[in-house]
Amino acid sequence: MARLRETNPLFHTYRTIRDGRIVYYRLKIIPLEDGKKLVYGFEHFDHQMREKLEQEEERETQMTLLAGLSCEYEAVWLVDAGIHYGKLIRNNMGNTRSSIVMNMMKEGNYEIILENYIEQYVIPGDRERMYTETSIDSLLRNAREDELYHVNYSRINEEGEKNYMQLVFSRVTDDMGVTRFVCGFRNIDEVVAEEKRKNILFSMAHIDSMTNLGNRRTFDEYMDSYASKEPETDLVFFSFDLNELKAVNDTYGHEAGDELIVGAAECMRNVFDPTERVFRTGGDEFSAIVHCESGSRDTLIKELTDSFTRWKGKTGLALSISMGCVGSDEQPGISLEDMRREAEKRMYANKRDYYLQAGKDRRGKPM
Repeated sequence: MARLRETNPLFHTYRTIRDGRIVYYRLKIIPLEDGKKLVYGFEHFDHQMREKLEQEEERETQMTLLAGLSCEYEAVWLVDAGIHYGKLIRNNMGNTRSSIVMNMMKEGNYEIILENYIEQYVIPGDRERMYTETSIDSLLRNAREDELYHVNYSRINEEGEKNYMQLVFSRVTDDMGVTRFVCGFRNIDEVVAEEKRKNILFSMAHIDSMTNLGNRRTFDEYMDSYASKEPETDLVFFSFDLNELKAVNDTYGHEAGDELIVGAAECMRNVFDPTERVFRTGGDEFSAIVHCESGSRDTLIKELTDSFTRWKGKTGLALSISMGCVGSDEQPGISLEDMRREAEKRMYANKRDYYLQAGKDRRGKPM
């Protein structure tokens, strides 16, 4: 009524779908008897909207360009969020079977178009996620006007080959407040392959091939990252060193020695949380930087000791490991580098005690 007092009669243009296509109607409201009665009139409004629709066609092209959806995309669609309506804007797939199947419906209900594509091409393991992440509700929640929204999935093409694909959405709201999504499908096999190559190179540079732990380079980089910040109050630095490895190598061969190194790494992985940082920093040297409250540290140390004690190799050899640790809460303001030095100092003290009790020198020979 407030709007009617300002504008009489009141007009409202709206969209609906008839026979699978968008049509425009206009609602006209006229008040009678000082607003006690309202007269509603509906009229088909397509011909009056023709010029605006032509402008919208141009807008669609502009939005496509603005969204960056170029020739690298197999197909580009425009989706009207309000009425769940999709329309093909551009097809870069030629006359392939994929193009015919995917573009069998060049416009219509968004969910039906997408369902046809998902059931025809997307691998079963990705289908449920695709339905969830590409729903209109999900797009309205997650897609932003100033960035692209990506949904990655795997597809089986007409040759039966598996492709890595990406569905990209760009959200655009026009002057009338109508929200649309420009979306494009593209093959990202080369992107995934390049990412795999980068991961392989990263692993070669940062992962110890024998134990699959972080190597010395990774450890140094992590230490550098803490150079200008104070460790968290629950941080604990562990330093480990295998005992009598030289004697094992000389007596049983380097294969037996390597088994001890791998066994030590396995024991640490079995005890430490997978998210914690564990490194092989030298031939038989390891470091771990973990989070553990002071009240739980004795339990963690006992679990490590028990894990090392229980381990037995194929040759029947047992693990003997010297260990030192220090918590950041032991000294206010201590740096991670200071924690490393103190943990190593305690580890070497533990190693001295081991050899003294065993009556051997560092090479495992009787003193």
